[in-house]
Amino acid sequence: MLKKVILLFVVVGFVSLNSCKEVEEDEIKIVETVMPDLAAIKADVISFESKWAAAINAKDVDAVMSMWADDAMSMPEGSATLVGKEAIKARYIEEFASATGTISFETLEVYAQGDYVTEIGKTVEKDADGKVNYEGKYMAVLQKAGDSYLCVRDIWNNNSPRK
Repeated sequence: MLKKVILLFVVVGFVSLNSCKEVEEDEIKIVETVMPDLAAIKADVISFESKWAAAINAKDVDAVMSMWADDAMSMPEGSATLVGKEAIKARYIEEFASATGTISFETLEVYAQGDYVTEIGKTVEKDADGKVNYEGKYMAVLQKAGDSYLCVRDIWNNNSPRK
């Protein structure tokens, strides 16, 4: 029994000493965290949202849909979640049939990780005379796609009933 205990201590000691060997400098891997340039990302998102608003104001369904990912989901106010581009497209076609004003988006904040950006913003819709008839807020998840983004998820609602 004593021989087994001594053998155990020898093995543990050997493993412990062997695991404490010096590490060569070329064996060390340094992981560097790169913080995203949020100002540049926000500028890109503002540009994306300007194109989005222009497409909506022109009632250009194809241009709007080119900004959505194939597996996108949208959660509009007062409606069930729209899953996929076809469901989202149907909603735009329905809305464009009665739209008379213009819409604009203001990007308030962005958060980024990897190829994804979460955007928080506000929406203003004006009638043909420039009178505000809708103010709302939204949150969107965008995915980097080439030089621009695709909307992967969005949710929006109004601040008060439409006027």
